[in-house]
Amino acid sequence: MKEQLRSIRMKRMLQRLRAFGTAFGADLKIPSSLATRSSSILRYPPLLLIALAGFAHGEEFTSPNRLTEQCRILPSMPGVTLSKGDQAKEKELCGIDFYGGIVALCPKTWSTSAAVMVYDIKGSGLAPETYENQRCATREGHERLAKFKMTMNQRNTSGTMSSSALMYYVLSRYLDTLVEVPVAVYRTLDKEVLDKRVAAHASGQGSMNRSAWEWVRTAVRNPSTYIPTDDLFTADRKQIYGVLLDDKGARYGTEINGPRKAAWGAPQSREFQATPAFTALRSDATLASAIADAPYPAQQMVFWMRELSEIAVLDHIFSQQDRVGNIDYVWRWYWVDADGKVQHDKVHSKVPRSRMNSLTVPDELRQFHPVLLQRTWIGDNDAGLSRRYANFSAQTGMVSNLRHFDAGVYRRLMALSHDFQQRGPVSNFLAGEYGLKPAQLELMMKNTIDVARMLEANCRSGKLRFDLNPMKFLKGEPTEESVDCSGAGV
Repeated sequence: MKEQLRSIRMKRMLQRLRAFGTAFGADLKIPSSLATRSSSILRYPPLLLIALAGFAHGEEFTSPNRLTEQCRILPSMPGVTLSKGDQAKEKELCGIDFYGGIVALCPKTWSTSAAVMVYDIKGSGLAPETYENQRCATREGHERLAKFKMTMNQRNTSGTMSSSALMYYVLSRYLDTLVEVPVAVYRTLDKEVLDKRVAAHASGQGSMNRSAWEWVRTAVRNPSTYIPTDDLFTADRKQIYGVLLDDKGARYGTEINGPRKAAWGAPQSREFQATPAFTALRSDATLASAIADAPYPAQQMVFWMRELSEIAVLDHIFSQQDRVGNIDYVWRWYWVDADGKVQHDKVHSKVPRSRMNSLTVPDELRQFHPVLLQRTWIGDNDAGLSRRYANFSAQTGMVSNLRHFDAGVYRRLMALSHDFQQRGPVSNFLAGEYGLKPAQLELMMKNTIDVARMLEANCRSGKLRFDLNPMKFLKGEPTEESVDCSGAGV
């Protein structure tokens, strides 16, 4: 399987390399030694191949050191049509110019991982250098545009893989999840700029964050100290590559993330499954009975159950090791209009659930009697897609214990599993378009097949109810559907 994946990747990437040359008026000759040896092309950093494959979608910027930085939009998986909002966000992210005089780059010094916070400083009246020197030390009070995350897997760091954040975005759109995953694009950054404008001023608040920034400073000055070097640097070793995204929301409290009193890892993941919404997901009862005694409104519980079931699936597929404590929310008003359609409106507030009564219904919505609900975001998705990471969703049986699920997500998941088992067009597409290492693609495919088999087994045994349709629930319609356990009907 590994050699087959290598061969597929090689052929697709050679096609992209030739197309890349043609697009810029060059007849790019691929040496016969390269064309016949997958190991040669695979020397390139995996995400660098994304830049070559997707050159027609994105932007380029010139750093002060005359290096050409790239922002690249990933192609969607077969059968996926992105929303206008996603497409606009991709273009917005790739339109951010670090050198236009209105953007500041600041180190993320809180939490455990290193990242670059990208702020809009148009209204500050300050030049980027002044802003970065005077204001980067504070976490609050910024006009945030995006966050740049790079891979970091070295001693005493928390562990991050930039390709994981990219693939969460890609797969969430394929599965058409309700849980919100931020749009992500590939981005490179001049290592000297990263060092001077960001890393030199980074003094982490915690030991893992400090260690990560120490590794960044050491690596940008001597790339060979970071192993494997290709995980962090472009082929010329002059730029760092990673993912640019804009994750939104405020951190949930115990209602979703749990009390977090247990030890990190599997104990916290089991504690997480004891929260009201996850407890309902594990219930053999009907949906109505499963949520009857919950301490939260029924509409909220159904949304949470749907979103948590999707988180369990995505985290299992990508071997996520850092989910608990990294689940966020945004507030929205929901109502059913005169035509019987569910509508919603954003609420620009991050107040916790304990203060939700401070949010009043807008005058223009009063006639619809809307309900205020928290919608779930997972923006911190980079601790996945590596065999080195602990798959706590798998270890604690999150998917195998699900008793409620969505019919549409199930069918799409089963179709993906069938494709992976047959080495079909989707698996070929993934092998050639996203620059994943063979081991990463193998991991994703194996875990997807495992998840599908567990859910199918629960379906065939009659344990799995397909009733998590929050939109129907809001309209007062029956939510449970009959589903062919094989996944037919996609």
